[in-house]
Amino acid sequence: MKNLVLIDSHALIHRCYHALPNLTTPKNEPIGAVYGTIRILFKIIKELKPDYLAACFDLAEPTFRHKEYKEYKATRPKTDESLISQFDKVKQFFDAAKIKRFESKGYEADDLIGTLVKKFSAEKDLKIIILTGDLDTLQLVQDDKIVVYTMKKGFQDTIIYNETLVKERFEGLLPKQLVDFKALKGDPSDNILGVQGIGEKTAIELIKNFGSLENLYQTIEAPDFEKSEKAKLIKMKVLNLLKEQKESAFFSKYLATLDCNVPLEISLEELKLSDISKNDILPLLKEWRFESLINQLENRKEAEVAAINAEPKIEWLNLKDLVLDLNKKREIYLFSENEEIKILYENQYYRGSINKDFSQKIKNSQIIGFELKNFIKEIGVFNLIPYYDIQIAQWLINSEVKNFDLPKIWHLTFKKPLPNLPTLEIIKKIYQFQKEKIKELGLENVFYQIEMPLTSVLAEMEYFGIKIDKNYFKNITEEINQEIADISKKIFEITGKEFNLNSPKQLSDILFNQLKLNKKNLGKTPGGVLSTRENELIKIQDLHPIIPLILKHRELMKLKTTYLEPLPLLADKNSRIHTTYNQTGTATGRLSSENPNLQNIPSEGDWAKKIRKGFIAEDGYQFLGLDYSQIELRIAASLSQDPKMIQVFLENGDIHLLTAAEINNVSINEVTPEMRRQAKTLNFGVLYGMGAKAFSETASISKEEAKKFIEEYYHDFYKIREWQTKILNEAQQTGYVKTLSGRIRWVYDLISGNQKYKSLAERAAINFPIQGLAADIIKKTMIKIHNFIQKEGLENDIRLLLQIHDELIFEVKKDKLELTKEKIKKLMEENEFLTVPLKTKISFGDNLADLK
Repeated sequence: MKNLVLIDSHALIHRCYHALPNLTTPKNEPIGAVYGTIRILFKIIKELKPDYLAACFDLAEPTFRHKEYKEYKATRPKTDESLISQFDKVKQFFDAAKIKRFESKGYEADDLIGTLVKKFSAEKDLKIIILTGDLDTLQLVQDDKIVVYTMKKGFQDTIIYNETLVKERFEGLLPKQLVDFKALKGDPSDNILGVQGIGEKTAIELIKNFGSLENLYQTIEAPDFEKSEKAKLIKMKVLNLLKEQKESAFFSKYLATLDCNVPLEISLEELKLSDISKNDILPLLKEWRFESLINQLENRKEAEVAAINAEPKIEWLNLKDLVLDLNKKREIYLFSENEEIKILYENQYYRGSINKDFSQKIKNSQIIGFELKNFIKEIGVFNLIPYYDIQIAQWLINSEVKNFDLPKIWHLTFKKPLPNLPTLEIIKKIYQFQKEKIKELGLENVFYQIEMPLTSVLAEMEYFGIKIDKNYFKNITEEINQEIADISKKIFEITGKEFNLNSPKQLSDILFNQLKLNKKNLGKTPGGVLSTRENELIKIQDLHPIIPLILKHRELMKLKTTYLEPLPLLADKNSRIHTTYNQTGTATGRLSSENPNLQNIPSEGDWAKKIRKGFIAEDGYQFLGLDYSQIELRIAASLSQDPKMIQVFLENGDIHLLTAAEINNVSINEVTPEMRRQAKTLNFGVLYGMGAKAFSETASISKEEAKKFIEEYYHDFYKIREWQTKILNEAQQTGYVKTLSGRIRWVYDLISGNQKYKSLAERAAINFPIQGLAADIIKKTMIKIHNFIQKEGLENDIRLLLQIHDELIFEVKKDKLELTKEKIKKLMEENEFLTVPLKTKISFGDNLADLK
């Protein structure tokens, strides 16, 4: 059977742009996406061996979808100029390689691909493979004859979707039903609305039960529907949503369906892939200085060009045969994927399956690897083995950078594209350079004593997860749906007609054309329509009773779609949810959480309490929460040595009350709740370099009042200003700021001629020594508590589950709670950095809502 490969060039170039470092040509032109695209081209030529090949491109001008629906893809950020400039270079390379390419006015690359699939799918003994960076073309999949080849992460981890995998991915839906699925669920990436209020699970069930959108509506609109058996398959609230938003559903399907009838005159023979001539492509590779590709290309015959991305052949030994020399320092390079460990030790390669016995074999060895937290979870052993993770090390060196994959780490280290070397050899070379850089920058303490031990702690937290009550979440989802429906009804009674509350265009028309609300000082969308974003609606919330209702509707919809619906789906068979903690996600050293984000669980309001109540302790256990009190203000007092701030913390007083009294020139007894609220905003705002404009908006006061308060603050707490000035002066000299724990952050823009960038750098420089140290105090505490639990043999009695900002949440056996809570409190309040005491608040209960 012959292969036809169709490339969704636009999606592929986008994926490469965001996955690779910002490489540039000698002329300082961006080139990283071009490099990645060429690498993938040769990779797929080698792996898929296409007989025919075509590349399809989008054009910059609007498509027929944009003309029908101005908001189509309107939520996407504007394409970077540094990416736009690379599309022509990719086209130039395809032309040099004599690869046929297509683009057509009014159509997207996916439409062109759909047209080519339709044109050639009847060919006998021809398999069609669609290479793309997204899943929009899955609707074209047919058995094993038409498949989609795409990337799961970066562009190194690939997956080929045939019909079986599509059905697995979408819980039984056929490829052709995916447009019906999108018609109901919508597609946020393309701003396709669907039927608002219907999520993924409901959409899948509806299409599985009714086959298609057309059949669904034909059924529910039948006169005798309510008496039929089919009526039992749809809840009343879902039925109402479907009826209310029928037009949106069918229009969404229209937008999601690929147009497979683009006028293209082409024969299969014209797409035949000939041998790529080295002489045709080498000049471009040299012009763009793709040294690694050039070196390999010049040493190969033209027929072997397709193997340009191949990894060198390795002679592997069985991991069971690994014998370590106990009499010498042991550096083991490790990479794990798909439940297999790969090892480089003493210039010999080993591989084998992951098991707990391996952790005993490598005990007391230096383990050097990439994304080691995943490996630690896989072996399920959380002892603090001396690990060295090149990803975390690179983040400490370049904390402003995002997405530390191997190609990016290599580029940051050696300023060159990733070479053609085994992954373990790449890890080894990076490590050998990095360890000296860590030493040079004085990062040994924060890396070896904080970040690397923390990796095992986080792995264990992710491994255990936190339990939820699925039935409870199901019940409160029904409750919130009813509340949303009630609010919608009130809104429609005010407007006198129903409309799509989630459509910015329709909402804008209602507010400003029908209700004639004041438009003054309101922002606009990029398309020139008056904005209905939350911050804009808040400005006019007192003008009409409909605005608070709309804001409440949005709040409830967000809680529903962010927490109530997704969380039960993410729980494992034991009803536990396993978040992922990102060690390298922020420049300040703070941890972040994703899939799901458990650091953003709502904490204020009735619905926040209801959601938190659904997180429950295991039977026989209780939650124990310990929250640092005003840790960043205590750090500020200690670093600045401000006498008034130090005194209030030494006396266990109220810093916000003191600040309110000082800036208002009144006694503490005369401070009002409003004064204290403003003082609290100012206390934290000063730490972040907040200016008068931001303070006035946050505290709801005039800009003049805000300016006066800030001046008064710096007069009363003069040591704060002195310390901030000192920090800025030092940073201008060195280019970075540093915490007491040794963490650094680069602030080159302090000397920028661009005032916006300079101001951002000043705020970062002022805040980082405080926030970075707070992060490290909490991280060191987590490590101390982890060591305490293991030393005392309490692994089954105490589990650290969550870190939410300045709070640690544990799951503790009820009969151990009294014994351990004071010990943990003591560990958390141990203080090696500050001249003022650290204080924590203890709470406990059967669910998170009980922790106050």
